[in-house]
Amino acid sequence: IGLPYAGVLGLIAALLEIVPTVGPVLASVPAILVGLSESFETALIVTVAYIVIQQIESHLVTPMLMGRTVKLHPIVIILGFLCGTILFGIIGGLLSVPVALVVSAFVDSYRSEPIEVTEK
Repeated sequence: IGLPYAGVLGLIAALLEIVPTVGPVLASVPAILVGLSESFETALIVTVAYIVIQQIESHLVTPMLMGRTVKLHPIVIILGFLCGTILFGIIGGLLSVPVALVVSAFVDSYRSEPIEVTEK
């Protein structure tokens, strides 16, 4: 895009990415303001770039990486995150993957136990 201070803006974005949900939005503000100091068109391009990149990361990259890391299907992670966030807000979103792991471990251990059949 040719934005000045790209390294500093990238560092700010990387640091704020740690904060879930709100971090990427906060990271876009300085970049958009620097783009606005150049021209309105540059600020608009920066805004669209941030939106597209964030959507790709949130909906494709993060669930796939999280699924590989914790050995859960990305759909399970997405649904768990949605349910956790809807039911319990930000805390539910943060705890959704660990809870999904515990439920998965419980189901796996339950399924792997042999079923005892008693005859009369």
